[in-house]
Amino acid sequence: MRRRSKPWSPAAEIRARAVAVSLPLLALLATAAWLRPDVSGVGTHVQLGLPPCPFVDVLGFPCPGCGMTTAFAHTVRFHWFAALATQPFGWFLAILSELVVVIAIADLVTAGDVLGRAMRWSHDHYDQ
Repeated sequence: MRRRSKPWSPAAEIRARAVAVSLPLLALLATAAWLRPDVSGVGTHVQLGLPPCPFVDVLGFPCPGCGMTTAFAHTVRFHWFAALATQPFGWFLAILSELVVVIAIADLVTAGDVLGRAMRWSHDHYDQ
């Protein structure tokens, strides 16, 4: 059986991965930048046409996911204390998203494969 050669060079593969990872995250961060954080800490997602959280309506207090959108909107504005106070995990995910975008852009420019090495490291250490 004859082996087929890879259609892309390693550098092109690295750059394609960087684009595939960074574009959705950039869209997410751009949406967060477009939104105005709700002063109550929850409800920012309503600006996207989504319904209010039924958890708050029924039980009177926010669900564990409430405030994620608000935390992202605060984080992209560098209001880190407000984001942490609103939803610490949302702040963490927003910071992680920003970090991955920076690394992906570096991979796009340099074809350094930092994302690929991180994924391989994660696979080697956590998928056993």
